[in-house]
Amino acid sequence: MAVNNHVRIVLARGWTSTIYVGDDIDKNRVVKALDREDSVCTRNNIKEEVQQHLQALFKVEQRVYEQIAVPEVWPPSLLRYYGTDTRFPRGLVLERAPGGSMFDHLHTLRALLPARPPAAQILTWARQVAEALHFLHNLGILHCDIHTSNFFLDREQNLKLADFGAASIDGEKPLLLYRRTHQRWIQGSETGEWRKDVSVAAEIFAFGCAVWNIEVMRDPFQVLEDREDGEETVRRLQAREMPETEGLVLRRVVEKCWREGYENMGDVLEDIEAFSQVY
Repeated sequence: MAVNNHVRIVLARGWTSTIYVGDDIDKNRVVKALDREDSVCTRNNIKEEVQQHLQALFKVEQRVYEQIAVPEVWPPSLLRYYGTDTRFPRGLVLERAPGGSMFDHLHTLRALLPARPPAAQILTWARQVAEALHFLHNLGILHCDIHTSNFFLDREQNLKLADFGAASIDGEKPLLLYRRTHQRWIQGSETGEWRKDVSVAAEIFAFGCAVWNIEVMRDPFQVLEDREDGEETVRRLQAREMPETEGLVLRRVVEKCWREGYENMGDVLEDIEAFSQVY
């Protein structure tokens, strides 16, 4: 695609956007854009109201990045934001992550290696996610889609948290919620009805699921999901029948995340840093 006589090349496509590189973009940056011509909305003939919803998700992500940019120090574990692209409609200029998503990286590792990632690497990645979430929470932002698909790797295999379209800002209702395998459910004290939780506790719960994912190299309840048995996944989550944690480097941290053992992500980070002293 030519934009103002510059060539833009599609690097990747997602549900809400297309990732571009080009001769007018810094080689260490990309443009994440939602545009009608190349968006997944048009390609899959998604209804107009859904397309409007996706545009709203994109706007939320821009708001989050701009709110993150207010403090003087940008956390290294958050994908860097460089503002908007003046040549491209609804385009965000972001740090390039040459290592791709953690989800894809783990899928490749699982296919190639019989062993899990080294303990030191697991601890580094977990610490980096915890640092990013702790920073966001202090700004009143809940990510609401904590998953390895939204963790990205730089050239040195450092983890960068990104994709904020589903975020809750200052208590606002998010447009989307956590993946089914990472969702915390809570039960009403009076009605007994179950509902999906959106809170710091839900973030910590999902973080525990993501760390389990990193260590085991697959999603929790993946067997059920492969069988398309979503109802059983939800039942187990509601009953807190969580996957086995035997042999995990961060077993205690994961279990505490699932059992409401932490008040905030700062406490989670302290435990991870304590474990890191051993390695």
